[in-house]
Amino acid sequence: MEEKQEQISFRDLKTKKVWRRFLPQTVLAQGQLQTFFSGNEPPYNPGRNVFEIVTQADFLAEYYPTSHKINSETYYPNVWRTVSEKVIDPVTGEYSIDNDGNFITQENVYCEIVPRFSFPYQQIIAFTHIYHATSNDIQHELAIPDPTEAQDKLFDDMCSSWHEAGMEDAWYQSFKAREITGDTAFVGSVRNGEFSWRVFSYKDGDVLYPHYDQTGALKLLVRSTFQYDASGMTVSEVLEVWDEKNYSIYRRSQGESNVITKVFDRIKGIFGIEGYVLEYSEPHGFPFIPAVYMRNEDGPGWSASQDSIDNYELNFSQMAHNNQAYGEAILVTKTKGDMPVDITRGLNGTIKQIDMDSESEAHFLEGQSASDSYMKQLDKLEEMIYRGSEIIKSPTELKSGDTPATSIKLLFTPNMQRAESDLTECRPFISGMWRIFAFGYGYVNNCITDAMSLRVISWGKVFVPQSESSIVADLVALVNAKILSAQTAAERCPFYSKPGESKKIQVEEKRKRDAELLVELEEIKATQQSRLTQNSNIENQ
Repeated sequence: MEEKQEQISFRDLKTKKVWRRFLPQTVLAQGQLQTFFSGNEPPYNPGRNVFEIVTQADFLAEYYPTSHKINSETYYPNVWRTVSEKVIDPVTGEYSIDNDGNFITQENVYCEIVPRFSFPYQQIIAFTHIYHATSNDIQHELAIPDPTEAQDKLFDDMCSSWHEAGMEDAWYQSFKAREITGDTAFVGSVRNGEFSWRVFSYKDGDVLYPHYDQTGALKLLVRSTFQYDASGMTVSEVLEVWDEKNYSIYRRSQGESNVITKVFDRIKGIFGIEGYVLEYSEPHGFPFIPAVYMRNEDGPGWSASQDSIDNYELNFSQMAHNNQAYGEAILVTKTKGDMPVDITRGLNGTIKQIDMDSESEAHFLEGQSASDSYMKQLDKLEEMIYRGSEIIKSPTELKSGDTPATSIKLLFTPNMQRAESDLTECRPFISGMWRIFAFGYGYVNNCITDAMSLRVISWGKVFVPQSESSIVADLVALVNAKILSAQTAAERCPFYSKPGESKKIQVEEKRKRDAELLVELEEIKATQQSRLTQNSNIENQ
């Protein structure tokens, strides 16, 4: 590890590919029409894209409604008004008058807090994607045409241990981190005869820096995290590094006083910068790097709808502001007599009593309401928020009776398409999880060679809401038609089948055959005994 790290500087080690969002090209390349020959041909220009860099901190700000742009006064400012008001004499309590008998006025500035509304569309979209991609367990299939009994038994036991080790929970946490913050990493560990794992996410304060070799395989994973004191100040930065052989921890303390630097030997030339010290290092025990990294190049699941969400919140807040200004009824009074209209209001400003003469009038002028075109604009924006993220807003209201499975699939087609696309991109990550788990299983059970040599295909299955009876009926029909084996049908049945179910079925069938054979033998013995008795009676006669 030291040889490899000596070739990588600190600045290179803490680098990763950024996320981008493309912007409109406001300035287009313009030029005069001319003919080019080999002598004056311009250099090839592959094109120019204008984009802004977005960080994982931006993703979290979009995920939580309290940090949306609509809540920023820079993006959506409050309304400041200047009002000319009469000055009240603090002694007499009456309006102040100048020497000419005019009221003294002054300019007062007031801030009108505009209504702001932020909606958790990002959380709704993320939850829907996670729900359809992780509700079903990871599917495992033994990729051996004619497995032996020992291989079948090992595969069944590994599938059971997969659940016991909490690998389904690890898959859920990993996909959730990818959906919200754009990337994640799963890391396995073997120590003291036990296998354990961790999932890292920026949502939990982890910054991941993956590095690959010339074949595209992960060769180094760096996890950066900060430690804080009780006041929230940064105390130190911790770097965890996994390579093909070792697991190491480096620390850099903040401030001039660095106790760790005095205790531990300073590692020179590893990161190319002073301040980091090696705190811990040992072989991780795996014959490969026990980490697998997953990244969504487009960012979180709502990236395609982010612009629509911002516009929806802005339009809705503007509509609420208009309703606040013009939506309430206005009291109109007409006075014909000498008696002024006296209005008594409650503590909250509501009108409690109106005193006026018989010739006066009072009525309310109804406030304005949002126009139909404005509401259509909001409805269209909300529709595009869901369509942009490939989910349905809500299922269509169903009539009485059960809905066929085909109709349910058609209803959830956008959700299924998105989940299928996500799971296809996640297949290498799932395969890497099984590889790390297989070594951990072999390490715990002293069968590393057998566990690692077992060829298993793993993939995620899209969840589609449908009745259990329709799934079981389809599997039974396939088995009866001899299109699918009973063992494969048992493996594909997610509701009732368990690992090793085929062995249980074989034992039950054997017991049934043994019982039937025992009955047949008893019947044969009874028949033979009856014949012997009849023959004996005939001979005696």
